Amino acid sequence: MPRADPDRDRPSRPPRTHTRPKASHKEKVAPRGTPERRSAHASPRTPDRRSAQKSSKAVKHASSSTTGTERSSNVLSIDSLAKLDALNEKAPREQVRARGEDKRWREKEKVATGRVIKERGKHRRKSGGEKRRVVSGPLAEEGRVRKRGGYVAEKREGRRRFGKKFWWIVLISVLLLVVLIAVIAVMVGKKKGGSGSGGGGGGGDGSGDPKNTNLAGISQSDIPTSAKGGYLDPFTWYDTTDFNVTYTDQTIGGLPVMGLNSNWDDSKQANPNVPALNKPWAYGTMPIRGVNLGGWLSIEPFITPSFFKSYKANQGIIDEWTLTTILGPSEAAKKLEKHYAQFINAQSFQDIQAAGFDHVRIPFSYWAVTTYPGDPYVPKISWRYLLRAIEYARQAGLRVNLDLHAVPGSQNGWNHSGRQGAIGWLNGTDGDLNGQRSIDIHNQLSTFFAQPRYANVIAIYGLVNEPKMIALPTDTVLTWTTNAVNTVRKNGIKQTIAVGDGFLGLPKWQGKLEGVQGLVLDSHPYTIFDPNLIVFTHQKKISYACASWSSQMKASMNTASG
Repeated sequence: MPRADPDRDRPSRPPRTHTRPKASHKEKVAPRGTPERRSAHASPRTPDRRSAQKSSKAVKHASSSTTGTERSSNVLSIDSLAKLDALNEKAPREQVRARGEDKRWREKEKVATGRVIKERGKHRRKSGGEKRRVVSGPLAEEGRVRKRGGYVAEKREGRRRFGKKFWWIVLISVLLLVVLIAVIAVMVGKKKGGSGSGGGGGGGDGSGDPKNTNLAGISQSDIPTSAKGGYLDPFTWYDTTDFNVTYTDQTIGGLPVMGLNSNWDDSKQANPNVPALNKPWAYGTMPIRGVNLGGWLSIEPFITPSFFKSYKANQGIIDEWTLTTILGPSEAAKKLEKHYAQFINAQSFQDIQAAGFDHVRIPFSYWAVTTYPGDPYVPKISWRYLLRAIEYARQAGLRVNLDLHAVPGSQNGWNHSGRQGAIGWLNGTDGDLNGQRSIDIHNQLSTFFAQPRYANVIAIYGLVNEPKMIALPTDTVLTWTTNAVNTVRKNGIKQTIAVGDGFLGLPKWQGKLEGVQGLVLDSHPYTIFDPNLIVFTHQKKISYACASWSSQMKASMNTASG
């Protein structure tokens, strides 16, 4: 009898189908993830369930075997049945494991869906558009999702998500761009404003420093060796704007003319209501509208605090004497010349004229002319800027009041005299010496300014600013004043000469200096230094000045009463 082929007649393996009973349309299905839903689909591994599964599979196997018996008389071996049972028993365990994996997958999918919805919501609010946001099982089965950062996100081809590092780079780049724009704006603003220099050969660049282009017309070899590096060497000047840089060692009254141009024009008129420079001004009947250039060639802490605020109080930097002492000659010269060049310039005089003024008072100190042993002051540099300022005033039609603001020894002991402290002018050990030094300085100044080029532009010649006569012998000051007037008149000064009232008060000048012609009493009444007056409104200050000061001035103009 032929032997049967066991492989041919072996029953086929039942297919692994995992189907779940569908709920009828009337049956209420618990929401996914709830305890009721989990209990409904639970598959505990109990002995009863395993027995039931075995019985079920046995029935199926028996049915299959019966069919096979009808086709063949061969029966499955015991080993084959055991293997088949093992496979059938393994299938439920894999089914349970698959359900567990499916449950975990659904939990991850819920997290991803929530996050994606949140992100897509933000994007819709920003862009106003709608985009697909669902990440579901079908997409996962298609391999179009990936895990990122602990959650499932949709993978889109051609689109790249930017991380924190990228946005930090963007933020830093934006900040750098803002800073760069701000710097450029400041530089452009400075270039528009310039250093305030007006016309001429120099001119300021964007940094505020002058270009000094007029030096291109000369050579350093044109400067004698003996003059190189000194006052007459224009290549050492911080600013050459509007100066004549052609070398000359010519002096008048011992004062250099280096920097002056040879031509001038006195036909300029400050405004239609006043005469041109070359026309006479009726002093005593015509009002003067003028302004003072304080804190420029004679620095004062309350006007130019920038020179002093960087020092500690215990250093005692309170005036130009202590400032130049601590800076030293070289550094002091650099700082002060830059201040001279930038604080007041050609545009300043144009602005003064545009404001309706017709006179300008220019204070300067004796070290513009010379210095003495022991002086720490910067010598002569301010002289050059004084001469240029007079030319700027001329171009604006402004008349000049020359004011010697500081004399040797200090005439009042205040910081604007150069040195705060004791009065050493006409007082103390060197009082007479400093008085004579002051006369010598006026001898030089009056000789220089008696030139024809200054006859019209200089209107008032001041002898000394605010001598503190309440602390000095009055007769000594009057004697010095008479000598000074005689000196300047002898040298050719025909302009009105200003004499400080010394804070005596105008009525106390009655009968004094009556024999000296061409004088004007320089009185400085202030409201700012009087606590009772500074609280006044602007209009009240004007009313006070008109009612009080003007009557005193009128009385002082009468030789019988003042």
